[in-house]
Amino acid sequence: MGTFVLFNTLIFYTYYAFFRCVPAVRCAERGVLAGCCWLAHVVLVSELLGTIGWLRKPAIIIVSLAILAIFWALIVRARSFSRRTEQSLFLAALLASPVNILFAVILAGALALILCCTMAFPPRVVDELTYHLPRAYMYVQAGGFVNFPKDSFLPFFYPFNAELLFVWTVLLSGSTRWVEIGQLLVGCWGGGVFYMMAREQGMKRADAGMFP
Repeated sequence: MGTFVLFNTLIFYTYYAFFRCVPAVRCAERGVLAGCCWLAHVVLVSELLGTIGWLRKPAIIIVSLAILAIFWALIVRARSFSRRTEQSLFLAALLASPVNILFAVILAGALALILCCTMAFPPRVVDELTYHLPRAYMYVQAGGFVNFPKDSFLPFFYPFNAELLFVWTVLLSGSTRWVEIGQLLVGCWGGGVFYMMAREQGMKRADAGMFP
């Protein structure tokens, strides 16, 4: 699980640092854009390696590091490491209201509960067991994309980009225990999207923090 956390943090931070090169992009927008690029990175690398039959953990790490190296070269060239304290101001504005502080505590508790439940209870919903996870596990076992029998359950023929997130999680974590953790990350990213939308509509930071 440590590899999954560290590697995905590196990917997210790389794209976040890249968008610091764009002065007009605000802190929250950088976070949302970095999350979007992280998802695109997961899908792109997984599809590339799955197509050629190299969908394995070492290959994922090598290809991803090659992509990130290109972005870091661009970041260093743009000298994007500024001394601005925008991130500190952003957090201070969000936590300026006691209501927001209470909400942050409740949210942190809810996320901790979800993590505990994810670790303690295996997937058991029909939709997961009959559609989402079988295809992901088959790709992991085969080390690439394989065709399903023609008499398989019809949803197997639906688009499968979302299932690549499960493949990515299983390969990097080395276990099926945390297979659903990717959904939590996407949910947090979705909350950031709603926050950014609220800010675009003119809401203050403290108020927009409650919007997601």
